[in-house]
Amino acid sequence: MPAASPNDDWFADTDPAVLAEYIRLHREMPMHMKIERIFELERIGTGMVRDRIRPQHPMADQREIFLGVASTRLDRESMIAVYTWDPELHP
Repeated sequence: MPAASPNDDWFADTDPAVLAEYIRLHREMPMHMKIERIFELERIGTGMVRDRIRPQHPMADQREIFLGVASTRLDRESMIAVYTWDPELHP
């Protein structure tokens, strides 16, 4: 898939000057900051999944919540192989 460009519909609601500045800042960002952002987004995403699972399973302990989060990223066979936990038995 080609990289997004300012001509894509995805950017249609963004002022071109603001978009140009955003792209410039990201291009100039040191690699370690880009990597930090990736990990930050992963933490946010994991937290959102965890926050969705907790109300559905209020009696679940931390391990069960962890397994529920992991099951959103791994297929059933991997969950069984790695964690000996079958997501189909714990919906």
